[in-house]
Amino acid sequence: MAVIRNWNVKDLPDWVELKFFERHVMPVGEKREIKTGYSKCGIFVYRGRVDCTVGDEHRQARACWLGVYQPTEFTACQNFNNGGDMIVEAKLGPGNFFNSVEFYVYGGDFTGWWTTANFCAQEVDNPYNYGDPTGTYQNTNFDYHFHDNDEYWICVEGSGVIYEDGKYHTIRVGDGVATPRGMHHTVLIVDGFMRFASFGGRRRAENPIIGFQWEHTHGKPRPID
Repeated sequence: MAVIRNWNVKDLPDWVELKFFERHVMPVGEKREIKTGYSKCGIFVYRGRVDCTVGDEHRQARACWLGVYQPTEFTACQNFNNGGDMIVEAKLGPGNFFNSVEFYVYGGDFTGWWTTANFCAQEVDNPYNYGDPTGTYQNTNFDYHFHDNDEYWICVEGSGVIYEDGKYHTIRVGDGVATPRGMHHTVLIVDGFMRFASFGGRRRAENPIIGFQWEHTHGKPRPID
């Protein structure tokens, strides 16, 4: 486990495949060339809409809170399997509400399967953890879980406390966590609302399960291979 502060992904240990994460704000109509320097790259749009091109791959992305799994040509996250320079053009956003766009460009040396999403956590009146027990106070409905893949998650809105393998970490915008596969984690306490950009990296080599896992359903995490 490793924690970064103020967008400094270069402080992450060598095993983390995410190497580059950079925030941009652009007025509508502007075009910008962004150098990622890594074999794979992508974009997460927090506000507005963009057209983006890497090599001969062209994608559109716009802010939408359903994340990468939304069944439409537009998603908040777009991954490119080839690295290199990214050309980004800021467009009018959904409903034409914004005169600027805010987005995050990321890259890394992802060696195999990788995915990107955005998710949120919210303070609730009657919190419930349907995952494994934490034995501590929480004010969210987020569950205590683990994965068969590494996960890197960076806060892009709000502040709160995450709980990872029995340790507490105060997180605010620009901070992030690298969670190795098999390690329990959750968003424990939120000051109103939080949003994260999330990246899945190396999977367990043998029969990996995709998604959330809990000891009460899947058994104890398997040793890291």
